[in-house]
Amino acid sequence: MRAAVGETRSVRALLGAACALAVLCTLLAAPGTGAAAPSVDEVVLNVRGAAGVRPEAMRFRQDITLEVLFLRWNFHADVTRSGDRVELVLHNAPGFIDEDVSASLLEVSEGLDHFDLRLVDEIRRGGDVVYVLQGVPRREGGARGGRIWVNARTWLVEKAELEYPWGMLEVEQTFQNINGYTVLREQKASVSRLGARMTVRYSDYWFAGGE
Repeated sequence: MRAAVGETRSVRALLGAACALAVLCTLLAAPGTGAAAPSVDEVVLNVRGAAGVRPEAMRFRQDITLEVLFLRWNFHADVTRSGDRVELVLHNAPGFIDEDVSASLLEVSEGLDHFDLRLVDEIRRGGDVVYVLQGVPRREGGARGGRIWVNARTWLVEKAELEYPWGMLEVEQTFQNINGYTVLREQKASVSRLGARMTVRYSDYWFAGGE
């Protein structure tokens, strides 16, 4: 019974952390151009610059497939962001996924400022340069540390590995451009210890001031 409770909390944390990352990365906008061998500060500034001016409010839908061992759930969420406030309404989710997910969104890192970062690798892949940054948190709570992969052509965070007490969360994500905003298309997340996997597909974007 204790194992089941622990697994439930871990799956909930996985969903909350991945959704939080979705909210953060959804706000990245048009690509920029990068300089060779930038400093950590330059990489961070370029990632911020890619965000541009975000809309006052936005909505989108997440279609979620969650798999834990031999179990599988399909459900969706409607997400609304107004300023720094995020509301998430789940539909047809399993019983252990509840409104705590919304609270988890607010607990995840609000940005790169909350980590001490260093550049640990530079990868050349298909004509692109990808910078790997490793960080440790400046405050307690949330991730213990991790790494992010930033594409120097787009300045988008294409991959992240975040270490939590319940395991290593790995997220890979792709993007799409809608009404001038570069937003998430799909995320694939997993937790190394638990065998939990989640695919999140994004659609039905609406931006304040748009049609």
